[in-house]
Amino acid sequence: MKRQLKWAFSSLFILMPFIMHGHQEDNFELSNEGYYISEFVVHTNVDGKIDADYLGWFFNTTSLKFHQKHSFNLSLLFTHGGQPTSRSVGDLQYFTNIEVGLLYGLNEMYYKYESDVAWFKIGQQDINMDFMFTENGLLFNHSSFGIDPGTTLNLPAPTAPYVSLSLTGKVTMANIDFKIGVFDGQYAEERGSLLPVSWRLKKSEGLIYIIEPEFTWLKKQVTTKIGALYHSGNFQNKNSGNTEKGLLSFHSISDFNFYQHDDRSYHLFYQINSSHKEVSDIDFYLGLGLRMEQPFKWAYQHELGFAMGHAHINSEKPITDMSFNVKSETALETTFKVSVSNWFAVQPYFQYIVFNEKETDLKEPKILGLRAHLNF
Repeated sequence: MKRQLKWAFSSLFILMPFIMHGHQEDNFELSNEGYYISEFVVHTNVDGKIDADYLGWFFNTTSLKFHQKHSFNLSLLFTHGGQPTSRSVGDLQYFTNIEVGLLYGLNEMYYKYESDVAWFKIGQQDINMDFMFTENGLLFNHSSFGIDPGTTLNLPAPTAPYVSLSLTGKVTMANIDFKIGVFDGQYAEERGSLLPVSWRLKKSEGLIYIIEPEFTWLKKQVTTKIGALYHSGNFQNKNSGNTEKGLLSFHSISDFNFYQHDDRSYHLFYQINSSHKEVSDIDFYLGLGLRMEQPFKWAYQHELGFAMGHAHINSEKPITDMSFNVKSETALETTFKVSVSNWFAVQPYFQYIVFNEKETDLKEPKILGLRAHLNF
């Protein structure tokens, strides 16, 4: 499978100039968009002391669409700023989803074919762009509401800022979107601050297989995803310390629009992930949230949200137990986003991180942040 995937991807880029040759100029459409997120945060650390950080994330995407159903897509990424979770806060799940330090380079790079009922993509992709996300969770700043920590901490998942060689697709049948993907088992790690392009597949690193049917029901008010992910690489058994092949996890994600009147709407979401205990550090995750659009009578577009993310550590296993100071962690966030214009928005937020400690006397972090969004 690895050899065929690599061969298919290479052949595609060799053949594309011939496929494109002879098309009229009006068959091509070039688009470009970018955004910049900046964030200033004040937070306490595990000693109870107050600290501050400034972070930023620039993302640019260029798409060349041709012959209506085909496109090439290329993304560039530049990030900067502190790493408060890694340096001082000490939370397990990362309280801000733009904390990666100084990095730059190519991000996603893929070919896409899309029809009315299906699409497929081949190239360098981020698994979280098409899988394992909740639409309503995208409002929040905490990283777990984008993709659950059971996936990002148990295995090398290719999610921002990291990507990997992959083949993905979706077919729509009635009210079901059936999505499937195969990803390189190890994303391309940074070289210094550079995000490199790496399409080399290694047998020892395995592959990630994911399947995720998405159901729309209750008069299109509810969307539910039920998925399974399997990583075929080598993992450490948390009891014996021996190497064991394969990690399997299951997840369910749902968005529920339970109130709609004019521009005002209220939405609920949940995320659940359960992972194979023998080789997992995080064996269970639960996320819950409420997102409200236009809750107040303001002229500006605005959103108010409350969310909770609970990660349970597999502390029953001795190796995992020795690696963590807590048995579980619960992140609480409230946030308020105001769109001042169609290109600029501000978003203050507050988080409180609750530790279920073992023996240590950790101070539970409190975070106050102000995020700015610029689209261009």
